Amino acid sequence: MASTYYWIGGNSGSWTTPTNWSLSSGGAPATSYPLANDAVIFDNGQVTDVIFNVTGTSNILGFSDFKVINNTQLTLINTIAVSKNTFYINTSSTAYFEMVQSGSSLSLKSNTNTNFCLGADGLIGGPKLVFNGPIKCILQNGINTSNGPTLSSTQDSIIFNSLFYIGPAVSNTGINPVGNKFRFTSNGIYQIDKDGGIFLFAKWESGSLIKITGTINNYPTYWNGFYPAGYLLGGLEINTTNAVAPAITTIDIPQGVIFQNNINIQSLGNSGGIRLASSPDITVNGNLSLNQGLLSLAGSSTLAGSVLVKGNVNTLSGSTLDLQGSDAASTLKVQGDISIGGTLTVTGASTSSEFQCNGNVSQNLSVTGTVSGNTSLNVNNPNSVIALTNITLPNASNALLKLTSGHLNVLQNNKFVLIQNSVSGAIVGGSVSSHIIGSLKRVSADASADYFFPVSDNGSDLAAVNIRPASASSTSWTAEFIRSNPNNTSGFPTGISAIVSYRWDIARTGADAASINLKYSSITGNSVTDPNNTHILRWDSGLWTSLGGTNDNAGGITSVNNPINGFGSFSFGAYSIPSPILSATPLSNFGSVCVGSVSATQSFQVSG
Repeated sequence: MASTYYWIGGNSGSWTTPTNWSLSSGGAPATSYPLANDAVIFDNGQVTDVIFNVTGTSNILGFSDFKVINNTQLTLINTIAVSKNTFYINTSSTAYFEMVQSGSSLSLKSNTNTNFCLGADGLIGGPKLVFNGPIKCILQNGINTSNGPTLSSTQDSIIFNSLFYIGPAVSNTGINPVGNKFRFTSNGIYQIDKDGGIFLFAKWESGSLIKITGTINNYPTYWNGFYPAGYLLGGLEINTTNAVAPAITTIDIPQGVIFQNNINIQSLGNSGGIRLASSPDITVNGNLSLNQGLLSLAGSSTLAGSVLVKGNVNTLSGSTLDLQGSDAASTLKVQGDISIGGTLTVTGASTSSEFQCNGNVSQNLSVTGTVSGNTSLNVNNPNSVIALTNITLPNASNALLKLTSGHLNVLQNNKFVLIQNSVSGAIVGGSVSSHIIGSLKRVSADASADYFFPVSDNGSDLAAVNIRPASASSTSWTAEFIRSNPNNTSGFPTGISAIVSYRWDIARTGADAASINLKYSSITGNSVTDPNNTHILRWDSGLWTSLGGTNDNAGGITSVNNPINGFGSFSFGAYSIPSPILSATPLSNFGSVCVGSVSATQSFQVSG
């Protein structure tokens, strides 16, 4: 007849010793120990080690109930070599059975190559086992290895509301389960505190966490199960301070999965780092953080990859975030704030990898570390990106600034953008709806090309500048548009009747001369009424100097008096030819006649 047994054996003892058991809580010793169909309760509130060397035909015991309650910290220890030690709830009821109460814990420890199995092989249907306190598998193969434990194939049959801990183990191989055997609730944690290990196939609720802590030579790379697109995971945390694997490890996160919470890389030790996948297709609804080590997003030579982070991206000094370790394109799309304190780079030969500001609300961008390699920045946020620091893009031939949607505002915090790539096409895009608000710096090295500066001091106007260097010597240029011109009422050069109320400040580092083209057509209230008689002016020692002007028929004026060797503030002036002053007295003698005005003279040859 089935009975209910309570442990009274104190801090340690053997399962098969009858006097360690009672038929009531804290009661008199029993004359037997729990066997199949009995109920088992540990409620002494102590740290308790129990030797669980139960032998039999298959070493499988099915209990009617099994509970660890009342703050009891129970460890079941196997010390004999058998194929496996399995215990499970053998009722056909589909009720929830709380096996470990909150505040209590259950550890399964094998000192041999034997697995502890929680749940019977091939069990279809039956109870749902609930762990509200931690359960730990120590010194064994763990869960879902090739030798078991297979638990139950019932959907959501093992429910973790706390920690499920896998410690040092013998085997790392896995099997693909049928259905979600496991469910990790919002407080559920799956901790792999061993070298190697596997990722469980489970139902992961928002707030659940996969935590990797034990890696030395091998990061877990095997993902149990089959993951359709859109499959939900919780969060991922890696803190492997003892890792020493010299080569980078691809942990092969399945394509199309969605992390509902954060990916947090705290430490990768002295390892060569990790790669999320060869060609990732991963969504992170939370944040992506990298505190130490090398994190590579992708590594395919042919297949493009993409990681979308809906929260913030933050990297610390000393860390390296690698967008692509091979040839294919890789894109990191970020919808929250971006803070690069370490190195952001492309270590592979990819020429089209980028990090993209992809939000729908204003984003902050901070780079206190380094951006290197062929790493491009794509501004693709209709509500703009605000630079908290200077933004310096790499000196690499495929490191581009892409202006797709929205503005990059460096003016708000008095910063600048520096494009070190000296290829004239290093800026892609640039329009009224997407430009630089504030100061833009570029390096030139091509005398046959125009260097485009899509700048303004606001989000409504575009006051673009084109600079054509006179030589191919490396020169750094800075352009900024300012909607004020305190000198537009004085210092007029000859022929200039009016000066507009805005200006461009253009600076040069180096000795190269240039011609310039200034665009007015997308400036609100530009005051340019006759582009055929508009000159470019330069403020020089208290006076304006005319550089002449040619209408480019594309909303801009190009300087005529080239090359320009002096730089500073530039503006537009209206050039006018006054009407000639003619004599009222009839001329009797003909020859050379000079017709002049205050601002211009014209000579005509008259004969009669």
